[in-house]
Amino acid sequence: MNKENVNFDNGAELDALFSQARAEQPALSDTNFTKVVVNRLPTDITRSQQRTLSFDLIAVVLALIGVYFFTQPLTLFTTLFNTLPGSVTLSPSVFLIALTTSLALSAGAWWAVEKKG
Repeated sequence: MNKENVNFDNGAELDALFSQARAEQPALSDTNFTKVVVNRLPTDITRSQQRTLSFDLIAVVLALIGVYFFTQPLTLFTTLFNTLPGSVTLSPSVFLIALTTSLALSAGAWWAVEKKG
């Protein structure tokens, strides 16, 4: 295959090139592309998800057991409850901070999923 930079003067030449590629490679045609991709995906995804969920649940249980044995639960919850404010004042800046935080967390989650895949 020739790996040189090609400049197209109009879209017709580019369309012709894509049409030629679709004719030579049936997997690139619009009707067959999705089918080929779906057939190449792993079929047993649930087992992996169940294993991940199991590890998450085990970690949560172990963490709760550790908190129970290494701290005094009543003192811990009382301290956490006392850190909550007595009243809440909502202002535009609070909404702006909440929106920014939500967008940052969403972007981080999207990035983590895309990087993993």
